[in-house]
Amino acid sequence: MRSASGVPYLCRSTFGFSANPWITPEFAFDQGFEAFTIGGSFTKPLVPWSVRWLPALYARFEGVDAFEDAGGLALTGAATRAFAGERPVFVFLNLMEAHLPYHAPERFLGALRRRGWDEGRTSRLDQSPLRGLAPGSVPSGDDLEALRALYDGAVAYDDFLLGRIVTRLAEAGRLDRTIVVVVGDHGENVGEHPPLDHQLGVWDSLLHVPLLVRAPGRVPAGASRTRLVSIADVPAALVALAGLPGAGGPGPMLGDTPREAVQFSYVRPREMLDRIRDRLHVDPTPWDRDLDGIRTEGLKYVVGSDGTREAYDLAADPLERVDLLAGGRPGPPGVAGLAARLAASAPRVVLRRHPETPMSDETREKLRSLGYVR
Repeated sequence: MRSASGVPYLCRSTFGFSANPWITPEFAFDQGFEAFTIGGSFTKPLVPWSVRWLPALYARFEGVDAFEDAGGLALTGAATRAFAGERPVFVFLNLMEAHLPYHAPERFLGALRRRGWDEGRTSRLDQSPLRGLAPGSVPSGDDLEALRALYDGAVAYDDFLLGRIVTRLAEAGRLDRTIVVVVGDHGENVGEHPPLDHQLGVWDSLLHVPLLVRAPGRVPAGASRTRLVSIADVPAALVALAGLPGAGGPGPMLGDTPREAVQFSYVRPREMLDRIRDRLHVDPTPWDRDLDGIRTEGLKYVVGSDGTREAYDLAADPLERVDLLAGGRPGPPGVAGLAARLAASAPRVVLRRHPETPMSDETREKLRSLGYVR
C-alpha cells in the first residue's frame, strides 16, 4: 500500500483511498487530496506467514476469514483512521472486490455452497472476461447460477467493508453529522449480455448502478427515488449538502428539477479487442467502436463511431434484447429528438495519464491483469 503526502496524518483533512488502477496519481486523481493511498491485491492485511499460521487470530480481530482480497480490507482499515479527532474531513474510497474473477470470504458464499459448489469446483469455474464471445462459451445452467452467487458474495463482502466505516463513524460520534454517499461506477454482465465483465456495451446492466445517500436532517431516511441521475450529479449534491461557501443548488440528484435525460460514453477497449482476435480467433470488428448514448425514463438511443444506431424501449424491454432500429426501421417517436440532442452535446472526456507522473510497475501490472494494457 502506497501513500503520497508530506503532511502529518492527523493534520490532514482530505483523504483518497483507491484499489482501482485507473484512479491513481498517475492519472492525476490525487489533485486536492492531502493524502492519497493506493492499495491492491498485492497488499495483505497481515504478512503472509501470519495469515497462514494464525487464521483464527486474524478472523477474531478483523471479523472476516483469512482471505486475499482486492485491497479493500486494508484500505477500509486505513480509511477509518481518517476519522480520528474532531476536524472536518473528506474521505474518498474506491473498492474493487466486485470485479472478475469474483471471489469472497467463505462466510459470504453460503448460497454458492448450498448449490453444491465446493472450493475445488469453484476454482475450476471459467471466469474469463471474454467468456460468451466464442461459440459455445456462453454460461448457462449451473455455471450461470454459480457466477451470480459468486458476484452476490463479492458485493456482500463490499457491503461488509463499508459497514466497518459506518461502525467507525458511529464509534467516533460522527455518523449523524457525516454525509455518506455510496455509488457504483458500473454494473456487471452476469448472463444479461455477452461477455462477462463490464465491457463492449452500454446496456443498463452496466449503467444502472446503486446510489445511496445518508445525510441526517437533509435527506429523509428510507426515502427512495426513481428519477434519472448521473454520477456527474454527485459532486454538486455533496457540496450543497455540506453547505460549503459558494455552493449552488443540490442539482438533479437532490433538487426539485429532475433530469429529462442522461448521457453516457464508452471508449473501445483496444487491448481487449486484440485478446478477442488473438486468444479466441474471433473477428473483433463488431465491437471495434466507441459508443455514445442518451436515455430518458423509457427510451434509449445509442450511436457507434462505426455508424451503427440502436434504440430500445426500456419499459417493454428492460434487458434491451430488441433493437427498435434493426433492419433500417425508423423507430418510435422520440428517437429523432434524442439523436439530435446527443449530436449537439459536448465532446467526450478522454482519460489521460498525468504527463509528469510515470506509471508505476504496480499500476501497469494491475491494468495488464484487467486486460487494459499489454
